[in-house]
Amino acid sequence: MESIEVAGATLPPKNRADAVRMLCGESNRREYFRWSKWICGVCLPIGFLLVVILVPLSLSSVEYYEYGLIRKRSSGKMLLEKGVYDAGRYSLGPDRTFKKFQADAHYLNFDELSVFSSAKLETLLGIRIVYFLRKEELVELHNTFDRSYRPVVQGQIIGAIKNASPQFSTTAFFQKRRTIEKALLQAVRNATESVFVDVARLMLLRVEIPDKIKDRQLNVAIQLEDNAKEEFMQRSQLIRQNTSFLVNEIENKANIVKEKARSEAKLLTEKAKADSAFLVEEARFKGLSSLFDALNISTPKDKTTLDFLKALEANDKAGVYFNFNNLFITSPQLNPPPQ
Repeated sequence: MESIEVAGATLPPKNRADAVRMLCGESNRREYFRWSKWICGVCLPIGFLLVVILVPLSLSSVEYYEYGLIRKRSSGKMLLEKGVYDAGRYSLGPDRTFKKFQADAHYLNFDELSVFSSAKLETLLGIRIVYFLRKEELVELHNTFDRSYRPVVQGQIIGAIKNASPQFSTTAFFQKRRTIEKALLQAVRNATESVFVDVARLMLLRVEIPDKIKDRQLNVAIQLEDNAKEEFMQRSQLIRQNTSFLVNEIENKANIVKEKARSEAKLLTEKAKADSAFLVEEARFKGLSSLFDALNISTPKDKTTLDFLKALEANDKAGVYFNFNNLFITSPQLNPPPQ
């Protein structure tokens, strides 16, 4: 019998049956290894590629400034019963993702929002508003407005501001800013209750009036100032006249009192002089009477002569001169002394 070579080994003929069985097993193993190599070379990379593709697609994230609602990628259907998702990373599956809404502050700026004051004058307001979406009502907001809520909110806010402004005067917009801010904020909050947002702040930045209104207001203010000036001038003139009248009245009273005092003083002086002259004359008369009695002068002529001599003696300006022949008693102003 011929020998059989199996796997490089020569077997004797007595093991022929064993050799055949060994040849069949070796063939199966080679087929197995061939298919194993094909599977490993083709299927595993494909599987790995699918994992690489599908796992990231299954993960969806929501940033800290966002809210998320689940939506199907394939059909676009919203799964609103799942609720609202906050910031985080979630495994939703490859066919699901998030429809996102802004969770942080929304800023609404108006540079020149035209409103009317209580006097029906146009006023331009610079306003900044900060509002937030209500998380608990985000599903209702989506069902009502989807992501087109911003124009609706803006319209509600503008309408509220325009409706609340006429209760204030133009001057109040400049002088009572805090009061107006509070009133406008409350009006805006009331108006946005139905649009699922919360208005946090309203800031009144600047207030202006149009040039034509400004010129008109300026002219009115100038006219008011001119009227006030004229009124002040008239009042001051009237006060000056009243003051002048009062001054003249007081001066007249003072002159009357002064003249009365002078008259009374003169009267008292003249009366005192008269009383003094009377007393002097009375004393002189008594003195002369005593002198006449002492000198035994009884004739009227002698009494008159003595009275005259005493009068000249009492006169300081009178002078007495003597010569050997005559005796002169004269007054220097009337008769100079003889040579």
